[in-house]
Amino acid sequence: MDLLTPYFLLLAAAAASAGSDPVLECRAVHGDDPPAHIACLEAALRERMTAGAASDSSAAQTPELGEEQLRRAQRQRSPAETAVEVEIVSATYDAQGLGVFRLANGQVWRETVASPSNQRLASDRTYRARIQRGKLGGYRMYVDGIRWMLTVRRIE
Repeated sequence: MDLLTPYFLLLAAAAASAGSDPVLECRAVHGDDPPAHIACLEAALRERMTAGAASDSSAAQTPELGEEQLRRAQRQRSPAETAVEVEIVSATYDAQGLGVFRLANGQVWRETVASPSNQRLASDRTYRARIQRGKLGGYRMYVDGIRWMLTVRRIE
């Protein structure tokens, strides 16, 4: 009895106990021949994909790992649905360069990141803008005709 025999016996026992796990079965049968092992895994994958396509109803009953998060994200509204069209009637800036924007509907929004002086909105004109929630929280204001985005939070 050589040194590898107990290893192969252990692999065979694991494959027998695994029953329907193609990875363990392929490893037990073709563990020492990498090209045959890969071919076995590819065949098992093709079989699983065709079986999964044939039984979509059973896949809906038993979700894959992480599928529930994917479904939840798809049910949530897309950023385009949460965007609100607004009109900025007044833009003022404090000493730190943070803008305060008064909207036509009475809301007041403040920048959370200071704007450089060359990127500030003129205080004597109105702007059309879109406010939407950012992917990691907070709100973004996209002003028509301005190429940059403003990060804002509502204060009134």
